[in-house]
Amino acid sequence: MSIYAIIITYNGMQWYERCFSSLQASNMPIQIVVIDNASSDGTVDFIKQNYSDIHLIESKENLGFAKANNIGMRYALDNGADYVFLLNQDAWINEGSTISRLVELSHENLDYGILSPLQLYGSGQRIAQDTQAYYLYQSNEVKDDFVSDIYFKRPKELYETQYVCAASWLIPIDIIKKTGGFDPLFYHYGEDDNYIQRIHYWGYKIGICPEVTICHDYENRPASYTSKNLDWKKYILINFANINIKINFSNLLKIRLRNILFGTLLLKRKLLKQSYLEYKYLKSIKNALMKSRAENKIQKPSWL
Repeated sequence: MSIYAIIITYNGMQWYERCFSSLQASNMPIQIVVIDNASSDGTVDFIKQNYSDIHLIESKENLGFAKANNIGMRYALDNGADYVFLLNQDAWINEGSTISRLVELSHENLDYGILSPLQLYGSGQRIAQDTQAYYLYQSNEVKDDFVSDIYFKRPKELYETQYVCAASWLIPIDIIKKTGGFDPLFYHYGEDDNYIQRIHYWGYKIGICPEVTICHDYENRPASYTSKNLDWKKYILINFANINIKINFSNLLKIRLRNILFGTLLLKRKLLKQSYLEYKYLKSIKNALMKSRAENKIQKPSWL
């Protein structure tokens, strides 16, 4: 069994020791691959001096999360990987059995395209907000009711979810061969949403295993993270690159032109400004979006 753990680094010195060491403590052999996005804090020298077992790929520029991960996926694919395990630089696994347990569940549940441990905040004392929103409260069906299962001490080994942050994903290589890598249309933020949309398009599920956990250190991210993560352009891309829904780009542009007119006539400056910005942005990325949607509807290792 060949497992390749892929980590994208960029000026994250405060996390490396916990991140890398947690993988080294795995009870299953793992090849760690790091793609450094042109860090300026001594990341490359630190890895070379302290982690000689890591395969380090140095980028001369910051490629962003999607393109850098694709380099790692391509390397894993070319070297006979059975699974790829994506792990954020600001995350670390808490149990030595984490990856082996995920691999075991993947073997037993071939209809799942992505499996993740339960994701906690860096303190290890709280379940991450994204996980709570999409996992704990996503369904009224008893079979998906994680909260009740925990309360009544009957937890399942695997729960289906509609979304889980790409801070820790186990992906079988056969899924990557069909679905491909991350869409380079996304530079940073939103690429995991898009990938999950594509996983669903091909009929696979997303799952979380509550027996094993990671810590994802949201608390110590730069202050700029929230503003970038909530940028409206991200949601434009997520919504309109979604191959599970039909999109008419002419209608999208017409709607924004209409809103520009309404905003002008009714003196609604906020509506006018946002509609104008969205109109310009949609026009500029229309061809790229159409190419993205066409490429992602083909079963092949796209973008790798």
